[in-house]
Amino acid sequence: MSSTHLTSDDLMMIECLLAEVRAAGPEGRFDIETAQARLLIYAFADGISVEADLRSLLAKHTALNSSLDCSSRRWRAEGVAPNHRQEHMLPSPEEEFNAAKTIHPMTAAPHDGKPLVGRNAAGETAMISWMPDRGAANSGCWVRLDDGKHFEAVHWVQTTWTAIEVLEHSSVSGSSR
Repeated sequence: MSSTHLTSDDLMMIECLLAEVRAAGPEGRFDIETAQARLLIYAFADGISVEADLRSLLAKHTALNSSLDCSSRRWRAEGVAPNHRQEHMLPSPEEEFNAAKTIHPMTAAPHDGKPLVGRNAAGETAMISWMPDRGAANSGCWVRLDDGKHFEAVHWVQTTWTAIEVLEHSSVSGSSR
């Protein structure tokens, strides 16, 4: 597709796909529906325009979201969530980004040094943080926490990782912010 502008036919296809996975009931989960719609629109903008491919992407997103919701409900039902997750239990940045209820543009990202999950234009995801320039006020760049390299993110989501987990798995944890 040469253009990223959605036609009315494209929007109708996306609406039909969303209707296929919409939860029944009057209470509707608008935050989840919004994330699903954005996922399809971003995929469309990235060149995925075949209905079957979009349906498959939405099914994977919905399954991951369901899995995370089930785990959360199970922990609450058991009364005690683990105090410290093991490394293999941490979601990858890609899993967190795909399961996010809200995807934000980088222009809205906080520059407070807290970790975020970012996705660049190529679709790569990484745990990132704002690294201010030492000499200049209000300037800096986004860096990957795994290797400290610059990361040109275009979208971001909140991470579920705790500050301790980020520090334990970060190679740039010793850098000053």
